[in-house]
Amino acid sequence: MPKTLRVRNVPDRLHRRLRQRAAQRSMTLTAYVLSILERDDRVAAFDDWLASLRTHPRTVLDVNLADVVRAGREER
Repeated sequence: MPKTLRVRNVPDRLHRRLRQRAAQRSMTLTAYVLSILERDDRVAAFDDWLASLRTHPRTVLDVNLADVVRAGREER
């Protein structure tokens, strides 16, 4: 079940800009702000994933990846 989120004390200038951007996209202000929140959530999830990758030990390869890619392209 969707929840309601109320944001208080939004400065007039910010509110006006958000309404303008929503209108430019033919969206309601609510839909536009929800899309911003969803995008931020995806970015945060990606940042968490990157942080988890940094905990893994590095792998050292005994081949030059640029050479492997180049050879693969030449085979086409």
